[in-house]
Amino acid sequence: MKMDTLSEVKKQNQMQTAFFICICIVLSAFLQAAKFSIFPDKYFYDASSVQEIMRATVHFGFADSYANTALLFRIIGLFFPMESQLWGGFVVWALSIPFFVWIGCKYLRPTWEHYMLFGVYSVLLPVFVWNTHKEALQFFFFVFVIFTCIYCKEKSLIVDGLVVTLLLLWSFLFRSYYIIIAAGAAFFLVLARLPWRAWSPRQRKLLIGVIICVGVTAFILTALLKPEILIKLFDGRMSVNRTRGNDPDANTIILDVIANPNHTIRLYVINYVLTAFRLMFPLELIIKGVQYVPFVLLQTCWTGLLCRSTYQAICREWTSWSEKRLLAVVLAWYLVAFLFEPDFGSFIRHQAAAFPIVFPLMGIIFDY
Repeated sequence: MKMDTLSEVKKQNQMQTAFFICICIVLSAFLQAAKFSIFPDKYFYDASSVQEIMRATVHFGFADSYANTALLFRIIGLFFPMESQLWGGFVVWALSIPFFVWIGCKYLRPTWEHYMLFGVYSVLLPVFVWNTHKEALQFFFFVFVIFTCIYCKEKSLIVDGLVVTLLLLWSFLFRSYYIIIAAGAAFFLVLARLPWRAWSPRQRKLLIGVIICVGVTAFILTALLKPEILIKLFDGRMSVNRTRGNDPDANTIILDVIANPNHTIRLYVINYVLTAFRLMFPLELIIKGVQYVPFVLLQTCWTGLLCRSTYQAICREWTSWSEKRLLAVVLAWYLVAFLFEPDFGSFIRHQAAAFPIVFPLMGIIFDY
């Protein structure tokens, strides 16, 4: 009797999840068709730029994201109508929906957090991602990354190297700062490979202390010998924002909490930590308008789930190497995002494009 009850509950949950996914697909299709008349042109600036480049003579270039994006969409245009943002967006939507449904069927769980976040992403994706611009390619890139993470051989150095190589390749083709994400993912994968269970608590604490000391020492030496490297990294966001202070469209701009006109490394580090906290808990947006409340709820909820995922992995509750591989990429992505995101709008747009690797972590932690 108990098994029959559990089977009925599971079947009911599956039907409920399938019905919810169908609603999200319909909602995304409506937004895909109506977004150009609902939202201002600034939402589609990148897509317009790519469309213009597609009509001109364009050549491949390393880290030339606009040119390479236009080339890829021009190739897709040989098979599908891509001559306008509307039709091009629908092509991207149609190509993305199968993966969106797959992620929902595999990782969506019958909890209010899952339904809320999946529903919010069904709005964010058509608005910010599914169009003829870089974020659309980013979405498909992360689909390929998650397939590599979860469907390749467990605990394989070759697969780990392939994941890092994919991130490096993306940095050469589209976003140069992904080389830092690749380095971060490689670092976390190396940490995950260490035989933590075979060591005593004292040995683990000693190793963690050594890693921290080596990291701090390397950071200090770089600050002393080559400070321009750290300044270029930490000043990436503010180098963009210094010219946007009076821009009326930059309502959610992220300025340093502590002014740092002298480019002091210590203040850069403090501002980095503060920016990380502000991005993951964007409570300050509440006072800027009620329209930002959904984003605040989304991000705060997701931050809690991400922290829980990290805690579970550290406590060795995760046994699957595929899950650890995915978490390594996600953590590296966020640590780099804290450096370069110029405003909350850009952050949520890029996070939406990372949906294929972000959302599955929620389904994983539900199973523990």
